[in-house]
Amino acid sequence: MNRTLALLSSAALLAVAANAQCFSPTGTSIVGSMTPSLGGYPATDEGYSPDLALGFVFPMAGVATTLTHCVVEANGSLYLTDGSGAVGIPGFGNNYLDAFRGVAGDSPRVVGFSEDQDGGDILVDSSVPGQFKVTWVDYHYWLNSDAYDFSITLFDTGEVQIDFGTDPFAVGSGTCGVGVSIGGGVGTGTETETDFGVAGTTSGLGLVYDLPTSADMPYFAGSGVRFAPDGSGGYAWFETPCLGTLATHTVVGAGCYGSYESIYQLFADAAAASTGLTGNTMLLSFNGVGYDAQWLPGTASAFFVTPVAPTSLGLGDDDSVNQVLTTPFASPLGPVTSLGIGSNGIIGFNAATVSTSYTPAAADFLNSTEGGVYLWHDYATQYGGDIVFEEAGSVAYVTWDAVHSWGNNTANPSTVQVQFDTATGDIWLVFLDISNDTTSTFGSGHLVGYTPPGASPNRGSMNLASALPATISVDAPPMSLSASPRPISTPSSGTLVNFNVTNAPEYGGGFALGVVVLSATSASLPLFAIDPSVDPGCIVRVGGLDVMMPFVGPLGPQTTQFQLPAGVPVGVMLYTQAVALAPGLNNFLGGVALSNGIESLVGDV
Repeated sequence: MNRTLALLSSAALLAVAANAQCFSPTGTSIVGSMTPSLGGYPATDEGYSPDLALGFVFPMAGVATTLTHCVVEANGSLYLTDGSGAVGIPGFGNNYLDAFRGVAGDSPRVVGFSEDQDGGDILVDSSVPGQFKVTWVDYHYWLNSDAYDFSITLFDTGEVQIDFGTDPFAVGSGTCGVGVSIGGGVGTGTETETDFGVAGTTSGLGLVYDLPTSADMPYFAGSGVRFAPDGSGGYAWFETPCLGTLATHTVVGAGCYGSYESIYQLFADAAAASTGLTGNTMLLSFNGVGYDAQWLPGTASAFFVTPVAPTSLGLGDDDSVNQVLTTPFASPLGPVTSLGIGSNGIIGFNAATVSTSYTPAAADFLNSTEGGVYLWHDYATQYGGDIVFEEAGSVAYVTWDAVHSWGNNTANPSTVQVQFDTATGDIWLVFLDISNDTTSTFGSGHLVGYTPPGASPNRGSMNLASALPATISVDAPPMSLSASPRPISTPSSGTLVNFNVTNAPEYGGGFALGVVVLSATSASLPLFAIDPSVDPGCIVRVGGLDVMMPFVGPLGPQTTQFQLPAGVPVGVMLYTQAVALAPGLNNFLGGVALSNGIESLVGDV
């Protein structure tokens, strides 16, 4: 028996024990920070907390505000905010439709168990990355001493979990409220309540609620309700009895040997840019259809050409000019006869003008109308230095010669040069010296890269020093791995998990050949460190060869399967990655490509 299967099988008894612990109040009390909302009543009765940071952005379709905080209210609800406070907290609880809906401007809300109640304590737990949990401990109805517990957990996926430790209706009550609402007056006011004991969806409406009584509450006492975004602006829900851990598959990194139209690195500020760029060179070698990009560390002083008789481009602050070339150069876009040159480091191909924005932004870069080479930064020639143009031999030079950044008018200018070789189509970006001054109140970020005109897919900001060499060409995604369904294991059942491989390279004869490797341990090993012929983006993400699931078939999607047994403890992590054989792609094992990794967290729902 292999090591992973032994691990999975031997832990069945532990899984039974884990599932017995359906509800566990955890976290730190926030009662001391809460403010009473009605005079004469304690904060645990009628009160609310200050804005509490979630630790992540909570996605909620239909809400324009970026939700990074929440306000916890004593009567069993929490209100999602951008950190500027909650709006529209009703008195005595969210236990009627209008309270769930709110009015225009009211905050989104999650209602765990809302009624006129008071209690012992309120705990907050954000110790698990991507989760924020609030637990109401020893709460009871107004003037009633029989206590119950319940909690709300927010996930960075936009999902919500409401759990109950004991049955609140066992002690008697009127109508309460349970559900999720985007607030702001959502809906029409005619929405009917829902029985959360039966799975369903709101079909695009950001409001789902129940106003239950003791007669219609099958999901209390050691049970819970999960709400998940349905992809159309609403919520799907299902009962989660004895919730332990939500099973998940998480994509880690990306595969190797993809090609993209655009490539860039976005530096948060000048200090980071100075460290990453000063003294280095990036070479874009034209290959007929795109560029082969290389990073040449420590070569800037060797490649920089001091201007001899340059022409000042006369660029002022946030300015742009067109410069005609004596000799065109070849590019993926066809012959380039002129350059649009912006004072803030944008050089567009065949562009009359280019953007004069002083704030580097990936979205603007990827959707630019001019395309071209970017050294995007808020430069300011009025403080000193000049932006000059010169042609010598087959090379056209554009140089930011000792140009200061905005707000930096005393010292520390930047010198950077772009060289266009009209004989080869090659482009050299030579970063002789990049200022590390971060004092500008408008930001000091840099964006360095190349993009064609129009919309371009986003491969994300990359560390050019470690990610290159790479090919900039027609988009061809790297090999990727996905997994479904979620890896659920209970004492009585397991899950047949499908591992789906896409964009596998050709082994030969129009076929793909490879293996999906599953391991009980993870790794992060660049194959480049073993064999320099391998793309630096090929990262081994599995720590062993515990389970091997081969695939072979005509080029196109490939699928392998793994039977996750019953009885696996919640919290067990499994790691998978696809490896494809591709003769001639590199020297490692005769040629291989790797997919992204998948981290699978075994759960019971």
